[in-house]
Amino acid sequence: MRTVTIKILAIILLFCTDMLSYSQTAELYFNSAINKVKSGDIEGAILDYNKSIEINPKLPNVYFNRGLAKFSLNDFSGAIEDFDKSIELNPQLEYAYFNRGLAKYDIGDMNGAISDYDHAISINPKLEVVYFNKALIEFNSGNYRDASHDFEKTIEINPKLAVAFFNKAIAEYKMSDYITCCADCDKAIELSPENGEIYNTRGLAKYELNNREGACTDWQKASELGNENAVESLSKLCK
Repeated sequence: MRTVTIKILAIILLFCTDMLSYSQTAELYFNSAINKVKSGDIEGAILDYNKSIEINPKLPNVYFNRGLAKFSLNDFSGAIEDFDKSIELNPQLEYAYFNRGLAKYDIGDMNGAISDYDHAISINPKLEVVYFNKALIEFNSGNYRDASHDFEKTIEINPKLAVAFFNKAIAEYKMSDYITCCADCDKAIELSPENGEIYNTRGLAKYELNNREGACTDWQKASELGNENAVESLSKLCK
């Protein structure tokens, strides 16, 4: 049993609205970089962001966008430096904190990632992706209670996100709260009825609740959907 570890990158290109502070040339470089990102020329975009920054080094969105470009090339340290500068120029840029948190995650700085996620939440508490990624770190650190809480916050913002219900169910299972685990699996199945792993997890929780018949029914459904763990449970526990 495992969480569905979807790490979501907020790739949101920020456009500069205060172009009066730009010279025409800097604006051209910035717009050129945006277009190159859209066409997949990330290295070319970085060169254009560099030129834009040389002309006007005071615009946070240019650093932010260059940070995203570096992130996409797995230059996590370079991305962090750009997000640092973006935050220095605009401390209310929540996506800079979030994406810096992702970069810190990728270099193994889990505490730094959590801190950045918390900063992003303090600015904008409606970002489901921040709660979701924060919960994944907490889960993988064995902090199931906080993980459950942050998956719940994700669900409050987006009650149609099946993976959040499922991951919360696994956190509840880890804490031996099998009733809540089943309830979360119920909702996840409503939203994603062809996911065999959810049926398998609910079967495990039902088995712990001494509901052998219900467990075997769920494992049968999970096996029909191709879940190998359910096939094993059926053969061992449902004869």
